[in-house]
Amino acid sequence: SEMQLRAYKHAAADFDKAYTLMPKAYMQVNKCRALLPLKRYKEASEALDLAYKINPKGCEGIEDKGRICDVLAQNNFIPKPCLKPGTEVSK
Repeated sequence: SEMQLRAYKHAAADFDKAYTLMPKAYMQVNKCRALLPLKRYKEASEALDLAYKINPKGCEGIEDKGRICDVLAQNNFIPKPCLKPGTEVSK
């Protein structure tokens, strides 16, 4: 619904604010989650890549990583945490 989409939009902005105060990987993962229902896949992919850059090992344990990666891949985005081991992103 429109109300839910507004909540996700506010959540994404809130995670940006929180990240400036506490730059932790999970802030970017949560931002990614908030952007997916808004269909802002490029930004979601960038947020997940930033989370990976901050804490690669932490990204391995994201509980809904498979779902996140599936949604992004269906929309032609494959951030580093979604790559199979030994695969590189082609630029």
